[in-house]
Amino acid sequence: MACLSPARLLSALVAVCLLCTSGATAQSPRPIRPSDIYRLKDVGSPRLSPDGAWIAYTVSTVDSSKDKSDSDIWMVSWDGTRTLRMTSSPEGESNPRWSPDNRFLSFVSGRYESKGGQIWLLDRSGGDAVRLTDLTGGVGEYEWSPDGTRIAIVSHDPDPDEGKPDSVRARNPKPIVIDRYGFKRDNTGYLNRLRDHLWIVDVATRTAVQITGGDFDDSSVRWSPDGRRLAFVSERANKDADRANNSDLYVIDAAKGASPMQLTTWGGPDASPVWSPDGTSIAYLQGSEPVLSAYTQSQIAVVPSAGGAGRLVSPTLDRDVSSLTWSADGTSLRFLLGDDRAVHLASVALAGGAVQRVLDGRRVVTSYDVSVAGRMVVSMGTAVRSPEIHALESGALRVLTHVNDGVFAELQLGTTEDLSFRNKDGLTVGALLVKPAGFTAGTKYPMVLRIHGGPNGQDQHLFSFERELFAASGYLVLAVNYRGSSGRGQAWKKAIFADW
Repeated sequence: MACLSPARLLSALVAVCLLCTSGATAQSPRPIRPSDIYRLKDVGSPRLSPDGAWIAYTVSTVDSSKDKSDSDIWMVSWDGTRTLRMTSSPEGESNPRWSPDNRFLSFVSGRYESKGGQIWLLDRSGGDAVRLTDLTGGVGEYEWSPDGTRIAIVSHDPDPDEGKPDSVRARNPKPIVIDRYGFKRDNTGYLNRLRDHLWIVDVATRTAVQITGGDFDDSSVRWSPDGRRLAFVSERANKDADRANNSDLYVIDAAKGASPMQLTTWGGPDASPVWSPDGTSIAYLQGSEPVLSAYTQSQIAVVPSAGGAGRLVSPTLDRDVSSLTWSADGTSLRFLLGDDRAVHLASVALAGGAVQRVLDGRRVVTSYDVSVAGRMVVSMGTAVRSPEIHALESGALRVLTHVNDGVFAELQLGTTEDLSFRNKDGLTVGALLVKPAGFTAGTKYPMVLRIHGGPNGQDQHLFSFERELFAASGYLVLAVNYRGSSGRGQAWKKAIFADW
């Protein structure tokens, strides 16, 4: 299903809402306007410091004059009384991480012409951020080693033409050679044989060593608790990864020249490895049979890190799962649970597979983090508020950030309700209905049927600028989670497989 670019979508919405905004008054609260999209900021990626005293997070903005977005790193204290901006370069910073000794706050940025995005270290005792890496292929994912002396990185293979002057490239343009089944990709363009592989960077010397190679991509690198091994995901077991919907978990010694050991052999996608606290097991997400492709629904699984058969932790859990973390005692796993127009924080016991919802309700938890000290934070939003960072204590939420409070205080939003109905073949379909502010029962309203893309995915109880903009223009907005959507189980998701 085709999707408009953000710029084209905004232009279309502005055109739809001109009549509404032309008569808007200065009174507060007021209906939302198209220009408010530039005032609202995205808050996310919360990361608790090892001592649990601070939470680093990102704040992303959009500059309408430059037609460019920017992301900066901020910190908020655990009690919420202090908020500090840590970065402010125009190039943007992302992926904040804490060093295990609490000394450094690291992030990825392309600041000061550091091409591809590199890791920068901000010493919390003071001073400017210092660039740690200089990898030609840039930095994707990364993780600190448990002792804080090294960082494992996923980086792209270097382009052999990198560094040549633009004038030389213009005089000697290379032809595009197609020699792969998967020859192009959205946001990437034509694909070559350059791949993503694992590297290790020594923090003290800033030297980088490549750990894996080959004509396949490696991802999701994770350190073992003792710092001796790395777990990662790769498609290297396939004869041609472009023709197979299959990936597996591997473990490799954290040293140059080491050979990886394959842990999983399931014919579909395995992803997101997470080591148990004692290092004996690795939890991961096992996808559906490979033929389902986009309609896959992951299940939580565990495999011995030394090799052996994997097992599903809760085979009867028929919902979307993501973002695994272990409990401190290794007896359970936390995860995000996508369930019928909401996303909850949940846990599952390794023994017996019983699932418990830690944070539920008509809301969406977009991410979470847990400190060594046991403190927990979540990024959470509702239909009438975009995500902010909250502390989660004894099952209760306490808001820590207030990035968009001022904007939402001005806005008169619609009312979002759950709506269910039976279709012609007797199945119950779930939807969201957004009513304009001041809705009057018995009055006829025009209605917008807003169909989400995917088709895998769900319309959910999370603030939607687009839905609210249509409602502010006097429309009812109906967002239907048709068959093929997520949040209702595997059968619902694959009901339109090969039958759009």
